[in-house]
Amino acid sequence: HHFEALLRLPAEPRVTPYKFITMAEQLGSVAELDLAITRQVIDLLRNQKDWREAIAVNISGRSLVTAGFVEALIDLIRHNADITPRLLVEVTESSKIPDLKGVDRALRELKKYNVRVCLDDFGTGAAAFEYLRSLSVDILKIDGSFIKNAAAVPFDRAFIRSIASLCDGLGITTIAEMIEDETTASVVKTCGITLGQG
Repeated sequence: HHFEALLRLPAEPRVTPYKFITMAEQLGSVAELDLAITRQVIDLLRNQKDWREAIAVNISGRSLVTAGFVEALIDLIRHNADITPRLLVEVTESSKIPDLKGVDRALRELKKYNVRVCLDDFGTGAAAFEYLRSLSVDILKIDGSFIKNAAAVPFDRAFIRSIASLCDGLGITTIAEMIEDETTASVVKTCGITLGQG
């Protein structure tokens, strides 16, 4: 279905990407980071002519309400409209999104350019269902913390089933994170999840 562009810091292995992103959000520079990574992914898609799969870029909810970010992102996408069908935007919730209406306006604008939108790590944040209700998304990734124990934990299976049913009714594709073995893949498939990410 797609690949996901992930940030890694080989020079400083003790700093996790989550800590790095959180620090960038606190310092107010996450929008610049998100744009730089998006440019790299677009360059990869542009230079790999035989690459057919889509690549997802994680975008902080905070970036989507940062002045000038959406305009810069739209400008980047407009100038690369031929490859945007192979680009996905994953909205992350490492920090609470303060302006859901503003973020939804930004996502709707992106979708005008055939960019699909995904809500990442669903289920872990305090506002997960509020995000699902308020944001125009095409894909929802269920957080791996619910997936990895789904075979053994009835609550997790019930949660996965209910999310799959809800998303099916809304026309949203579901992806289960942390599929690491056949048993887990079978369980989430039985629960109605469309795709898995290992």
